[in-house]
Amino acid sequence: MKKYILGGVMSLLALNQEVYASELPVDYRNIKAEALGGTFSASANELSGIFANPAGLTLTRNPRNRHGVQGAQLPFPGEVGANDQMLAQMGANPDEWTKNLFDSAKQNPGKQSYLELQTMPAMTFRTGSLHTLMIGLPIRAESRVAYLEGADSSTAYVKTQQTASLAITNAFQTDKGLFRGGFTVRPNYRQSYETFSYPGEDTSTGDFTRKLYQNGITSQAVALDAGMMLTLPDEWFPTLAVSVRNIPTGCFYDYENPITHQKEKMCGTVRSGGSSGDPNEARLDPTEVRAGVSLTPRFRLGRRILNLRVAGDIYPIPLQVGGIRYGIDHIDTEDLYHVGVELFFGGALIQRGLSLRGGWQGGQLSWGSNLALGALNLSYTAYGAKDSLPQPDGTHRDFTERRHMLGISFLF
Repeated sequence: MKKYILGGVMSLLALNQEVYASELPVDYRNIKAEALGGTFSASANELSGIFANPAGLTLTRNPRNRHGVQGAQLPFPGEVGANDQMLAQMGANPDEWTKNLFDSAKQNPGKQSYLELQTMPAMTFRTGSLHTLMIGLPIRAESRVAYLEGADSSTAYVKTQQTASLAITNAFQTDKGLFRGGFTVRPNYRQSYETFSYPGEDTSTGDFTRKLYQNGITSQAVALDAGMMLTLPDEWFPTLAVSVRNIPTGCFYDYENPITHQKEKMCGTVRSGGSSGDPNEARLDPTEVRAGVSLTPRFRLGRRILNLRVAGDIYPIPLQVGGIRYGIDHIDTEDLYHVGVELFFGGALIQRGLSLRGGWQGGQLSWGSNLALGALNLSYTAYGAKDSLPQPDGTHRDFTERRHMLGISFLF
């Protein structure tokens, strides 16, 4: 059943089993948070915000709905993302995206083409006057393809990863909303694959999917996340937040730091199903600690209220206790700080109409917008991403690229 789910939703991505670079897995990329420079710990107010702070689930509920079911999110067709290189070659037919991925890489030797796909159907329930429950099915896949300079020009470097999860979040708030807390349980299934010698002629979706099932490394885990928000009683809603993603359930003694590429002892969510020679993403998801703050100044323009939300986050905060690491270290200082601003009309908590967003993270600007028309939500984001491409001589080439995401969802 797991294979059918992954194949039906993300059949564009395939895997192999030869060499591995070390990069942090992304279970779900929040399109709104990316536009805000990655800031969402203190302002998470939509369902996918549970990956930044589960306490934010309380900000998604409809206060006028006193029934058990609060709402349902149907993200179809979901969210699609690509870097500039892939976007220039990408057609309107999803069946051709696999071929587009290889064609764009072949036309730009030494540079990667990138594609990400995700979806998250979910339902929220009122479990008490101050409690909210969510059950969601986040599914995400991403793929990188490059024809490396100095390598065999008939074969491609391919790295793909896809994760299917069941996310169950229980969140609560105090009567006046001063304090909010939340806890998430995320059973998940992942397939990972990387090779320097993918046959350049096998670029159809069928070939890709077949290699995925034949050669992909699979792993399973049950991840635990928790978070809290403290909102002071003020018209501008000053909020402080702390969250922990992948609460430690064990340690991996041979983890390759994706920054230094050195082996170290790392703790987080331990994965099962892999072997000692498998890459990081099949063995462990490191603990990620976040701290954030947000403030929403409000101004009256005629009969309407204009909101300007300003937010800042610090993550992933590297922690070390007794020689054991809980979070990636040696990250550039500028990559730890995230800043975002959002401009919108209406209520400060539940947004409707048009929202404009901008942010800064890792020395890169990001921007985007969201249009909410009834149940329909349209979102766009452009953000800068730092990545690393392995080379045939065993070294890594670090670079920064611009990526774009487009999302369509229905919230009832």
